Amino acid sequence: ESKPIPTLKQYFSPDWIIERNKCNDYSRLVCNQFHGLINNKENSIINSITTSLKPITSKDIHYPESKPTSLLIIDFILTLKEKNLLPCIVFSDNRLLCENMATSVAEYFENLEKNLRKTKYKDQIELLKERLETIKNAQKKIKSKKISKSSNKRHHEEENIVE
Repeated sequence: ESKPIPTLKQYFSPDWIIERNKCNDYSRLVCNQFHGLINNKENSIINSITTSLKPITSKDIHYPESKPTSLLIIDFILTLKEKNLLPCIVFSDNRLLCENMATSVAEYFENLEKNLRKTKYKDQIELLKERLETIKNAQKKIKSKKISKSSNKRHHEEENIVE
């Protein structure tokens, strides 16, 4: 008699993130148990399993809300940030999906930065621009004074040479 395998909820519940190797391990447990049923010719159990696994159509599955992956990755990263779990690395076997997620994360934070610049940091940015302008003007004045001093000095030296 094989020992019963835990339910999906029991097997995965303590984890916040489900990793591929853990899914593969669970799949092996189920597969081994099913092979055990076949080897022991437990046809009634096999029949009850197959009848309970009626074909599932996508119409039977209802998600609370459907979200594109690009938004899911942003929600995921914001959740990690909220729980102080950053930095993180997200792996994907699908290159296109990986690139799309990276693009959506970059766009999200670029837009966030633009909005912060327009609102929260607008006054500070204006102050910095004014300071920069003041510094540029001061540099121009200093430069023009140096030029006039050096030309006066040259002119004075030329007079001394002539005498």
